Amino acid sequence: MTGIEALDSGKVDTNKIVSVFHDNFTKFVEKEPKILADAINNMRIFLSTETPVWEKPPEYDKLNKEIFHGTPKEILYQFEAKNKHIFDENSYVIDMAMGVIPRVKMHMWKQLKLHKQSQPVDLPMPISNEPPPQHKFLKSVTDKFRLEKPMNPIEDEIDIQIRNWMEWADDVAERYGYFKHWYYKSVYYGEGKITFSNIYPRNHMEILRNELSAFFDYYIVKRFMEIFHYAMDLELRNITDDARAFTDAVARQQKEHEMNPPMS
Repeated sequence: MTGIEALDSGKVDTNKIVSVFHDNFTKFVEKEPKILADAINNMRIFLSTETPVWEKPPEYDKLNKEIFHGTPKEILYQFEAKNKHIFDENSYVIDMAMGVIPRVKMHMWKQLKLHKQSQPVDLPMPISNEPPPQHKFLKSVTDKFRLEKPMNPIEDEIDIQIRNWMEWADDVAERYGYFKHWYYKSVYYGEGKITFSNIYPRNHMEILRNELSAFFDYYIVKRFMEIFHYAMDLELRNITDDARAFTDAVARQQKEHEMNPPMS
C-alpha cells in the first residue's frame, strides 16, 4: 500500500505530505510566476532602453565654435556584446517557463479523447483572434519558416478549439525561437564577425529593435502568459485535488480511530 491511501493503515508521515503540498503550492503559485514576471519585465526594459546619440559628443570653444565634430554611437545598447548577458539571463528563464507548453498540450490531448467519448471537457477560454503585429523587416525571415498546414478531418467546435489551442501554443514557442535568432544575429562582436549590426546602419537597427520589442510584447507578454496562467491553474487544481484526497483519508483514519480506540 502506497500513497495517500496508506494513511488508512497509519503507515504514512502526514507531516511530510503536508510539507509537499505546501512546497508545491509555493512553487506554482508564488515562486515561478514571480520569477517569470521579473524576467519578462527585465526583458521589456532591456529592449526599450534608448541608446545615446553620441559615443563622444561634439565639443565647442568659448565662442560656441565646434572644435570636435563628435563620434556618433553606431551600435545600439541592446546589440553590444557586453550587454548580451542581460538578454541571455532573462531569455533562459522564459525558456524554462515554456516547459509548461508540453504539459498544456498533454492536457488538451486528454480533453480531446474525452470529447471523442462524449464526456465533458475542461478547456481554457478560446484563444484571441487578434492578428499579430506586421513587421516588414522580419517578414522575409518569417516566410522562410512558413509551413503548409495539412488538411484536417471534419471537426466540430470543440475539436477545433482544442486543435487551435495546441497549434497556438506551438506557434508561440516556435516564434520565440525566431525572436532569439534575430537578436543573436544582431549582436555586434566587432568587425571580425558579420551580424546585422555590421551590415545595417543605426537607423535600420532602431527599426529592428522596435520590432523585436513589439514582437516580444505580443507573443510573450500577451500570448504566452495566457498559456502559462492556464498551466498554473491546472497545477493548482491538481494540488487541490490531492489535498482534498489527503484530507478525506485523514478523516477516515480519525473516524476509524475513534470507533476502534487502542486498548489501554
